[in-house]
Amino acid sequence: MSRSSFRLVIPLCVLVCMPAIATGQGAAAPPAQAALPAPTELAKYQRAVAERIERVSKMDTRRGAGESQVTALTVLGIKVDGKGEPIEVWVVRSSRQTALDQRARYSVFNAAPLPAPPASLLASGAPAEFSETWMFLADGRFQLLSTASRR
Repeated sequence: MSRSSFRLVIPLCVLVCMPAIATGQGAAAPPAQAALPAPTELAKYQRAVAERIERVSKMDTRRGAGESQVTALTVLGIKVDGKGEPIEVWVVRSSRQTALDQRARYSVFNAAPLPAPPASLLASGAPAEFSETWMFLADGRFQLLSTASRR
């Protein structure tokens, strides 16, 4: 860290920390946050969705492909309502091949209805939201990361 960085850090700490210390209150408590679902519950749901997509797209999927066979990746963001209907699907990370990105999006809508998300993933009536990765292979088929990682 350079000397000029120290000059910025110390005055900031004095401004932020000293009033609380002077009044004897210590650091302020962080604001309360809504309880988040357990990561394993989200992972289980993602796997169930991936299995549904693969089951419906069985001619386009391949199980057990190695990393060396992957030629392109597409990451989609997916919002699902309480009945399992995809209400929004968007490209988070493009494969830079429009046709592959469109195939990934199509596979989500084609597999609808998806499994209904558990109530814990539907915060205050909001849709469940998660991402999934499509790993496209040289032969044109794909594998989903949520199911590939468990094989």
